[in-house]
Amino acid sequence: MSGPIERRVLDNGLTVIAERRGLGPVVFSGVVYRVGSRDERPGITGISHLLEHMMFKGTEKYGKGDVAAIVERNGGDLNAFTSEDVTMYYEVFARDRWPLALEIEAERMANLRIDPEELESERQVVLEERVMYQDIPAVELNEELTAAMLRESPYRWPIIGWEADIEGITRDDLVEHYRRYYAPDNGALVVVGDITPDEVFREAEKHFGRIPAGPGVMRRIPQEPPLRGATRFDLARATNLPHLQLMFRAPEIGTAESESLALIASVLSGTRTSRLDLALLETNKAGDVSVQYHAKQDPSTFTIFVEGHPGVSLDEVESIVWSELERLAKDGPDDEERTRALDSAESDHVISQQSPSNRGFTLGWHEAHGDLAYADTILPRLQERTREEMLDIARRTFRRDACGVARIVPVGNGAGGGNGGGNGSVAGHGLAVAAHAPSLHGVFSPRRRFRTGLQAAPDLQRRRLANGLSVVLLPDRTDPVVSISMLFTGGGILDPAGREGLSKLAADTLERGPRGVPFLEFNRRFERLGSELSFETGSEMVHAGVTLLSRHAPAGLGLLVDLLEDPGLRDEDFEIVRELARNDLEARVDDLDDVAEDLFFATVAGEHAYARLGHGRLEGVTAATAEDVRRQVPELFRLDQAHLAIVGDFDDAAISPLLDRLGAAAVPGRSPAAIPELPLARVDATRVATRPEKAQAKIWWGGPGLSADDPDRYAAIAFNHVLGGSAIRSRLGDTIRDEQGLAYSVWSRNYERRAGGFFVVSMGTRPENVAKAVSSIRTEVHKLAEQGPTESELNDARDYLTGSFPLRFTTYGRLARFWVRASFHDWPSDFLLAYPERIRALSAADLIRAGQRLAGATGALAVAGPVNEDLSPCEAADAE
Repeated sequence: MSGPIERRVLDNGLTVIAERRGLGPVVFSGVVYRVGSRDERPGITGISHLLEHMMFKGTEKYGKGDVAAIVERNGGDLNAFTSEDVTMYYEVFARDRWPLALEIEAERMANLRIDPEELESERQVVLEERVMYQDIPAVELNEELTAAMLRESPYRWPIIGWEADIEGITRDDLVEHYRRYYAPDNGALVVVGDITPDEVFREAEKHFGRIPAGPGVMRRIPQEPPLRGATRFDLARATNLPHLQLMFRAPEIGTAESESLALIASVLSGTRTSRLDLALLETNKAGDVSVQYHAKQDPSTFTIFVEGHPGVSLDEVESIVWSELERLAKDGPDDEERTRALDSAESDHVISQQSPSNRGFTLGWHEAHGDLAYADTILPRLQERTREEMLDIARRTFRRDACGVARIVPVGNGAGGGNGGGNGSVAGHGLAVAAHAPSLHGVFSPRRRFRTGLQAAPDLQRRRLANGLSVVLLPDRTDPVVSISMLFTGGGILDPAGREGLSKLAADTLERGPRGVPFLEFNRRFERLGSELSFETGSEMVHAGVTLLSRHAPAGLGLLVDLLEDPGLRDEDFEIVRELARNDLEARVDDLDDVAEDLFFATVAGEHAYARLGHGRLEGVTAATAEDVRRQVPELFRLDQAHLAIVGDFDDAAISPLLDRLGAAAVPGRSPAAIPELPLARVDATRVATRPEKAQAKIWWGGPGLSADDPDRYAAIAFNHVLGGSAIRSRLGDTIRDEQGLAYSVWSRNYERRAGGFFVVSMGTRPENVAKAVSSIRTEVHKLAEQGPTESELNDARDYLTGSFPLRFTTYGRLARFWVRASFHDWPSDFLLAYPERIRALSAADLIRAGQRLAGATGALAVAGPVNEDLSPCEAADAE
């Protein structure tokens, strides 16, 4: 289902964009405003982001929380983001109720109320968010480097703003900002999904047509003067790993130079065989490397991020980076590198545009930047970029006399926070690390909770091959894309004592290619298909996944079959993946959320197999050998215990021979041992990882949970939705975030496993608030478990969980992962139809029963941060 993009402008100046597109009865609606941190000034930095928060606090028509309640009761999702250039608010609804989004956004555009008390409450939430990002070394380093490299551009301050400015923004400042920028003629409405453009234009006129145009926006954005030398500095921090960032000036969006530089970014990093990845990761000189370049309205920056290795000096790492940059600036990319970059861009673009949400973000982004057509002309424009143009921009960009170099040098015995600035993204808050292909839709990659409407799955086929491999096939011709997901039973639970992390090492070594095909050649075969095969190791399963354009599906599946039939498992590959795994574990020590998570699972699981997490332990990974891996692979990748799902636009005749090959593969003679049940019994223990160098503490609280097949599973899903399913509207969100201002985010979840589960409430807060936060969590959990939900909460939960269910599968990748998991748990083919019925049948008594089972087993607390064993704040460490 697709149609042309149609665009109209209402009399008040509002641009309306409509496109019929998507897999099912889902509609994305978003209003994008041409305002972001670029429109701020010193003294009110962060005001655009703070106003975004206040837009959820009520209008003349809607009271506090009403908007979230309306969306929830209608089974929708809503959210917003702020970037340097734009702010966007969006909702996703099923086809029959999408006009609600326009009603909500028209009201918020015209009639926002900014209550002084609500402002002070939300200010504390934003300050907590600010502290959260300050604890991530790569973010802190990037903020300091950007501020040093840009002198006049408003891109020099973080989107979230400086702390002193956040504290000083007044209600009058917010009102002025709102009145100036939140007007029809400074915005655009984008609607994508199962609608017709005529419907959109009619509803847009109905809801927005009477809103008067704004005063007009006159911008005087200062131009950045040229750099006249290099900028260099070090930060001494109590972190576990060193960090290096190199920053260069870069051109604005929509230019031949920015397109050439986007291709250069792909050549440098993001794929396993790109230049910096080969030079740093394959030589064990660094743990992670990535490139950030997202062209903006004005000239901005191009940044290289390196997460260092504990045993390698940053001087050596920097020398390697400069060697690659200068080689590229001297000779340019070769023809094959340019072709791979273009193939990756094409695949990334087609696959990312499957969901109405991503398509809506793309259209809104380019409309706000002045060229809606760029959303679909960028691919041919990239193809027009020549090697000579790429060489020219590399020469002009990668200059030692016009760059910034910043480093974090570990000092002391502590380890600071952060994921190392690697393959992560703090969307809209100053750090957005590019993926393996040029970004075609802006600086953000919002977390999607909504997916597709293929509920009945009428064409679903299930097969069991000769060797026991379970196969699920779901053909669909909506998009020229195919997703392949494969689950192998096992993971951390199969790791022997003293070798924790062996399964991950086995999967990562296997991933590097079959016998006779070296790592470089195997991965370049995938890159020529515009894709990449990835393995993820959990505690009880290993997932292998790949998404390709339809024409490449047989070749991609063939490469996976080659790998499983005759894995290489070479000693040299093992040594590389072991060192990378060690670096990843060192990075986890730098991330307090990871530290608290590991403490929590170890505390709750004790000696049970579920205590062995997929990533393993540093000691176990260090002790493992290549021979251990060769013994582990046949046990871990048993095809008689494996599950395969293929979803999308595939030719059954083309893939059947490949499935026959998989079905003929031999399996080990003995069956794997069964995992004993993790008892739902109370665990009373508090474990604290004291980290005085950090600003915020991470809390994980809870106990054992319910299995994926527990009779109370559906009641537990609803219980958690009421308790902590949303930071905007839930018991925990209302009390801890909204009323007390203790956290930016708080959530609860039941982690389902085959033989049990884990019930968790998690949040981050300042050290002086830890004891209060833990007490509040306990109170809210037990109160809900004892008294149950109100009638309104129960109805809202049922409405949301059933109404949003059709939205959960808008990409083939999401469908493939669902169906392979369904096969793993042996869920029936009508699961998608039965799920809403089971949720709708839930009563308050069901939630009380499930809640009491969960709450009755709570008692485990894990805290990582600047607190003592008694949860009192500890004195800050001196990083020097």
